[in-house]
Amino acid sequence: MSVHLKMFLRLSFSGCMCLVLTMAASSEALQNVHGRPSLKIVGGVNTTDAEFPYLVSIQMNPDFGNRYHYCGGSILNASHVISTASCVEGRLVSQIQVVAGAHTLQTALADDPRIQRRNIASVTLHPQFDPETLQNNIALLSLSESLQLNSRIQPILISQEGKYVGNCTVVGWGSNLTPDGPSPEPQFLLKQNMTIVSLSTCQSSYEFIYDIVETMICAKGTTEEKTEGPCTGDSGSPLLCTDASNNATVVAGIFSWSMIPCGDASYPSVYTNITTLTTINSV
Repeated sequence: MSVHLKMFLRLSFSGCMCLVLTMAASSEALQNVHGRPSLKIVGGVNTTDAEFPYLVSIQMNPDFGNRYHYCGGSILNASHVISTASCVEGRLVSQIQVVAGAHTLQTALADDPRIQRRNIASVTLHPQFDPETLQNNIALLSLSESLQLNSRIQPILISQEGKYVGNCTVVGWGSNLTPDGPSPEPQFLLKQNMTIVSLSTCQSSYEFIYDIVETMICAKGTTEEKTEGPCTGDSGSPLLCTDASNNATVVAGIFSWSMIPCGDASYPSVYTNITTLTTINSV
């Protein structure tokens, strides 16, 4: 890449946009930030109710103001949820809540009898998590009270070998916040087919911008001419793939960050590769 003025924007964990100047800020790039960027999975389609029973909404429940969704996560077992470290680092554990069993964000934020809301007892970040590079971006959330597993609330399987067949799927609600306040529309859980991209190809896309390492997985949408992929509010949500050894649906990665605008096939979205990490093995 030549040293010309160009502005790159990275969307990470809780919707924070990190600026990396390699020179030349275009007005178009600025419009992507200060205009109306997509707030949910780009190109995604609605899921059916309870199609992904292992997905949870991670919410802030501030002392003053309304609770709001800001990240996703996956049920590891009845007492633990996995998400990104960047979703929870620096936040008051007492204000973080996990909601399981929801289909729309409106349901997740309400006191619907179908959902289960849990406070967080403790948060464990990966010991080598780097908030600057987002390497080892994974966290374990211990719930204050175990979930009652049912048809809507189930733990996710984790691949032991990291070998997959076919396309993968990313799921998430995105954010329900708009420049005009909370969206009044039912915001269904969305899904989008994704193709895993080799680390070398991914690194070529981000050359001189970010380092892509083995603790990451990269994926892009399956249709080159379309804009497809996770966006604001999807951080911490799972990348689901078919395990090559038994054809089971497993979580291969956790959405960590992507470029703005989201879903650009030239810049694959980046996930934490949980099969290379050991944080959750002892749970």
